[in-house]
Amino acid sequence: MPKSLTYCGRTFRRDELELMCQIAGDYATLGVTEIARTICELLEWTRPGGGLKNHECRQLLERLQAEGFLQLPELRTRGGRGPRRPDVSGCYSEPAPVVCAARECEPLELVLVEGHADSRRWREQMERYHYLGCCVPFGAHLRYWVRHEGRELACLLWTSPAWKMQARDQWIGWSDAQRRQNLQVIVNNGRFLILPWVRVKGLASKILALSARQMPCDWESRYGYRPLLLGVRPRNRPCPWYPKHNCLIMLWWERATVPTTRTPTCCCPRAFASGCRRITWLTLSAMS
Repeated sequence: MPKSLTYCGRTFRRDELELMCQIAGDYATLGVTEIARTICELLEWTRPGGGLKNHECRQLLERLQAEGFLQLPELRTRGGRGPRRPDVSGCYSEPAPVVCAARECEPLELVLVEGHADSRRWREQMERYHYLGCCVPFGAHLRYWVRHEGRELACLLWTSPAWKMQARDQWIGWSDAQRRQNLQVIVNNGRFLILPWVRVKGLASKILALSARQMPCDWESRYGYRPLLLGVRPRNRPCPWYPKHNCLIMLWWERATVPTTRTPTCCCPRAFASGCRRITWLTLSAMS
């Protein structure tokens, strides 16, 4: 057993690692998820909003098992192992095309995905039409429908950030200790899909602008803290036919760059920037 182990920003002492092994052995009749929850409660491994980091804990337990330090109970047979991709093999009839000016789609509604049926339909649309498919989000996340007068126009996924990102960390200028302490105030756009029958020029910009205003409040309500920095990757273009790197973010931004080819265009709402050819950052605190 190592003297210490750092995982997802927390360093566990040897006695804490030994406690994990003991819990896994003493409660082998429970499922792995319940063991992970128990360990999180005992070690107070929680998110800023108080929720347990049971998903991260489960992955740590699987890592310790792979290295031979503990033995987890066998997975209960409930289908194939790993994330289950939505079944989109059946026939699907697309709605009538939406072709209009962006102003005709206002007001837009950003609606959280809630409930099993709603979640399944969201995942199916993302799997069927997004060029990267439907992913299983890691850590804190929010999923949205974008609607106009009850009609679904787009899908969005906002997630907790990557643990390390050279361009981002260089632009922020924080140390490793500062990054570990404050990483949770960053939120990334994990998926952005405008449904393929929606052909509305400028709609992506309006959706991102609406998200920048509403999502921080929803995130604070769900997780207990408010994001201060929002990241959007240009490769995450809204739909398969949407021109790459052609999503205009119609906000007032201040452009700042760091002299390296991998550095994103970094912005806050003061000066207008019409294009985003790299990763784009919006300082949300400046909008309040």
